[in-house]
Amino acid sequence: DVPGHFRFRHALIRDAAYEGLSYRRRRELHGQVADVIERRHGDRPEDAAEQLSLHFYRAGRSEKAWEHSLAAGRRAQAKWANAEAVEFYRRAIDVSSEIAAIDTREIAAVWKAIGNCLHLLGKLGEADEAFAASRRLVPKDAPEHIELMRKQGLLRDDMGRYADAIRWYTRGLKALDAL
Repeated sequence: DVPGHFRFRHALIRDAAYEGLSYRRRRELHGQVADVIERRHGDRPEDAAEQLSLHFYRAGRSEKAWEHSLAAGRRAQAKWANAEAVEFYRRAIDVSSEIAAIDTREIAAVWKAIGNCLHLLGKLGEADEAFAASRRLVPKDAPEHIELMRKQGLLRDDMGRYADAIRWYTRGLKALDAL
């Protein structure tokens, strides 16, 4: 009903129209939509973090995608929407390699958040992989490294692999003594 706007009555028609666009045109449109959403929310862009995450990601604007994906992940996690939080956090991880200013500890924290969400979802194997990815990015003498060992022990405990859990706890205690 608004000049210059389109509304599709069926998702199939919308999807077909979208698929007909070139990748370059899609990126441009996603970028324009993201800019409009960001302007509309002015000093509170976190209120639209979920939409901004998607559109900046698809526009190929990595810094903004990182920022809004993290905010969207935190918002989803706060609402116990762990599956959605994992999606946003993975989007942030996906663009992190394109941003030179990001510290590896920040990336490690995102992997840890992914692991926490996956643990709560009962996806224990995937959570273990996320915690391992986080641990690889954290210095071995950092307290975060020991905390990740504890989390990996808790995962094994939840898996019923008690001997493995004890090994992780023991490794963590030895690392703690070394500190």
